[in-house]
Amino acid sequence: MAFTGTGIIKVAVTDNTGMVVNTSNINLVGMTTVNDVLTALNGVAGLTASITVNGELSITAAPAPNGVSINELASTVTSSIGEGFSQYFGLNDMFTGTSAEDIDVSTYLKNGPQFLAIGVLSSTAIIGDRGVARGDGSIADQISDILNSSSTAFAAAGNFSAQSNSLISYVQAIMSDAASHADLAQQETDTGYQVFKASSELVTSKEGVNVDEETAKLLLQQNQYQAGAQVVKTVKDMMQTLIDAVR
Repeated sequence: MAFTGTGIIKVAVTDNTGMVVNTSNINLVGMTTVNDVLTALNGVAGLTASITVNGELSITAAPAPNGVSINELASTVTSSIGEGFSQYFGLNDMFTGTSAEDIDVSTYLKNGPQFLAIGVLSSTAIIGDRGVARGDGSIADQISDILNSSSTAFAAAGNFSAQSNSLISYVQAIMSDAASHADLAQQETDTGYQVFKASSELVTSKEGVNVDEETAKLLLQQNQYQAGAQVVKTVKDMMQTLIDAVR
């Protein structure tokens, strides 16, 4: 796979306290394929880089629990949107998905929020230095700045017109709009149910059948029928007796 980049990235193997075990500056200039990147990464003692079956770049450090730290410095990777090295290769992506329909927080962060990078590898750290300082919240600050920046442009979508707004305000507006629609839908559902219930009760009162009442009526009709049949039989017997008497 073709690859083109500019500038230098700093890669380090760090232990679980942030101390640098091994480090190397990798010049992206002159690299023409992803294999060139793999070769350079594998040249750092303690690092193993490979391409997974899914076509993703995987970098691991040994021995455990050592980890990998990367400072992109002023480097860029040539692409349609000019990503940095980590973004281009999807290293520790915070989100998955490609659109509003399927965007989600990455599974590894859901399972282990402690893996969210909040600090930056020092650009001058050498072996034995503290590469990532405790309490370094520089990345967290950058995330906060991005969330609160009012210069983000949004195209018209749904109930929202095109606008420039902060991500956090835009998300809050979406949540508020969704809540309003959900509340309205619930109110309409409740109203519809009450109308249905009232209509059903009205129809039942006008045309409905009370089983007990109708059964009682049937018994009364049956008794009346039996009484009428007995009267007819009696009249028939009397007529027959009268006929026999005048013969």
